[in-house]
Amino acid sequence: MLDSNSYTDIQTCEILEEEESKEDFLNLKDYEKEIKESESKDEESPSERNKNLTQKIYGLLKKHEYNQVINILNKQLSSDDNSRAVHSVLGYAYFQIANYKQAAEM
Repeated sequence: MLDSNSYTDIQTCEILEEEESKEDFLNLKDYEKEIKESESKDEESPSERNKNLTQKIYGLLKKHEYNQVINILNKQLSSDDNSRAVHSVLGYAYFQIANYKQAAEM
């Protein structure tokens, strides 16, 4: 025969198991959401990628993070050497860090 303490212990265990199941379910949902988001990032159109890159670059410029801008734009330049915008912003970033020779070459 179960006393009231045993009954409470069983009830507590059942509640904990139910909460763990809910937590596992929510973690699984979060994981599935992350996968979908990463897949959608992989499927970004070139114009979306350019827009995101532009926003990132101008955000870094506002923070005076010129070396980061230079690193990103040099990578971009290797894939599209004819971009006037990349050359222009890259020249500006070089100028801001007092690398005048590189700035003039842009």
